[in-house]
Amino acid sequence: MRLDGFLIDLYCPSVSLLEVEVDCSHLDWDTYKDLIVELEDLLSDIDERHSVRSELVRGRSLSARYRRVSAEDRRRRLRFSPLPSKYSNLLANTKAYVYRLVDEFCVVLEEIKNRKLYLLPKGTAPAFLEVIDGINREIVDRVNEEIREFMESDDFMSIEAVLANHNVDPSILRSKPYTVYRYRVSLLPVDFGYSINGDMVYQQMERRKAMKGLELLRRQIEEEYRRYAENIVRELTSKLVEIAEAYDNPRKKMKVLLRRLGRLRDVSASLELKDMTALIDDILEILKAKTLKERMNKMIEKFNTTSLKEAVSRRLGINL
Repeated sequence: MRLDGFLIDLYCPSVSLLEVEVDCSHLDWDTYKDLIVELEDLLSDIDERHSVRSELVRGRSLSARYRRVSAEDRRRRLRFSPLPSKYSNLLANTKAYVYRLVDEFCVVLEEIKNRKLYLLPKGTAPAFLEVIDGINREIVDRVNEEIREFMESDDFMSIEAVLANHNVDPSILRSKPYTVYRYRVSLLPVDFGYSINGDMVYQQMERRKAMKGLELLRRQIEEEYRRYAENIVRELTSKLVEIAEAYDNPRKKMKVLLRRLGRLRDVSASLELKDMTALIDDILEILKAKTLKERMNKMIEKFNTTSLKEAVSRRLGINL
């Protein structure tokens, strides 16, 4: 296995970028309650008008917070998005999609508590960055343009009017730009093929004085490499089994399976996992057959079974 590529850190824009918080502490309870009800109704109407599928719109609930600072200081804060909810939904769905891409293009070196350390192999890095760039151009940039247009619309001005009618300064709505920042990927190059013997820094040391420390360092590097390699093989095997199970389930779309399998093949090839890459190549050849009958015949010819999960289990020598 060749372990080199990039450690990645991914920035995803938050839905909170589309929200605003309004201080309503100066309002009495009845006015505050009326404001919430009127805003919920108005925002729900706006959602319905701007939704692609209006029958799926469920209405809008605002986040109202009440906090006592002291006996004399009681604060009410109202948090909501003055934009159609389709943008918040789009951000949430895009974020989930991007993390699925990370899972397809990268491998997990290790997991510490709830944080995963991802390695993006060199061979898959260009394609991954190209997909992220496409998301920024086709989704993020388009959303920002639509938001700018909405802020000049009658709908946005009607939200300002509701605030003004309830003695709340409407300028608070324009105090934020509501800009969705682009997805950013930070890359840190790493090469686990590093060798102490070829490092000029260590070659220039006084070998006798440094010998024990160099041996400990060499041993630790080898142990880390072995541990990461085992984690990666385990993860890629799990992904391949998952795809095989999905194939055996006829409800899964072939186009999606081929895409996932193709990306898994690219990761495996970039890491120089020859046996797994060869197995995936065999599976891809079978799945690209035009008819189900042709696929079944090729499965029996190649693996002596029509179950892809069983075929993977046999070839990799694992019990499922």
